[in-house]
Amino acid sequence: MTSKEAAGFNPGVLRPHKIGASEQLALSDAPAAFVTAMRRKSFEAMECPIARSLERVGEWWSMLILRDAINGVTRFDAFEASLKIAPNMLTRRLRTLVEDGLLERRLYKERPKRYEYVLTDRGRDFFPVILALLDYGNRHFAPEGEALQIVDLDTGRALDPVLVDRATGEPLAGKRLKLAPGPAASAAMCERYAEKHEASAPAPRRVKR
Repeated sequence: MTSKEAAGFNPGVLRPHKIGASEQLALSDAPAAFVTAMRRKSFEAMECPIARSLERVGEWWSMLILRDAINGVTRFDAFEASLKIAPNMLTRRLRTLVEDGLLERRLYKERPKRYEYVLTDRGRDFFPVILALLDYGNRHFAPEGEALQIVDLDTGRALDPVLVDRATGEPLAGKRLKLAPGPAASAAMCERYAEKHEASAPAPRRVKR
């Protein structure tokens, strides 16, 4: 037995799965002790709003639960059937989303007690992020074509989401942008973003005809 095997590390745990031309490592069969050791530190104390958001929704199951909730799923068995997720994992992720204020747990049946999980205002505000991920995935990771789209319920027309400035309505693509300290930024944050780096905004997209 090797030292790694003695420590509970199974060399067969990290299994490459070919996806198109790339590979990813699967940890689905990892021993509990190994998974625990691989857990990231908390981003809670970081002042960056991106890091704080990832603390709440950065785990991949959480994003997929929110995707389904935005699409109208509310009940445990429906989430389980849609995601093909283990019940204990689903329970943990739903509990976390409720604790972080993205979902509300509501009783819909008294005997036996049954609960549904409904989006809060904070959860609904995640909708543009889901749209951005959908658009990004379709643009870069769907060589076979778009398997999922966002459509107008009234017309059935597929929509092309873009990020715009709230004040002017102008698309941000193609503009010269940068990340800059906000009014509540600490001295460390101000120092980090003091240099005038330009953010890489995407070029305007050609409209499909």
